[in-house]
Amino acid sequence: GAVELEKVNRLFDLFDTDKSGGIDFHELALGLRKFQESTKMEDLVEECIKVLDAFDTNSDEKLDRNEFARFIAHFAKMSDSKVSELIDFMIVTTALKENTEAEEKYVKS
Repeated sequence: GAVELEKVNRLFDLFDTDKSGGIDFHELALGLRKFQESTKMEDLVEECIKVLDAFDTNSDEKLDRNEFARFIAHFAKMSDSKVSELIDFMIVTTALKENTEAEEKYVKS
């Protein structure tokens, strides 16, 4: 629905830290890191590569709003949660958590 779409857009804006209108590999990795702190960075990087492979349908190496929305819907399905609840949780977590300097260095390398 419209509310869900609005929430996905808010989450997109939180992930799109350079405000380029696309979520690139670094932004995706740092964004997802906030939900998967126990995951090894190497595994997270692997996962982001797979996500971009699967959802970046126009092959511009970033996720636009539509591609990101499809990824979030898939992510919700995989984690067996309602899309709107997952998005609420992700928005709050993303807004509250900062990535560490080490994490930022790692994904940029």
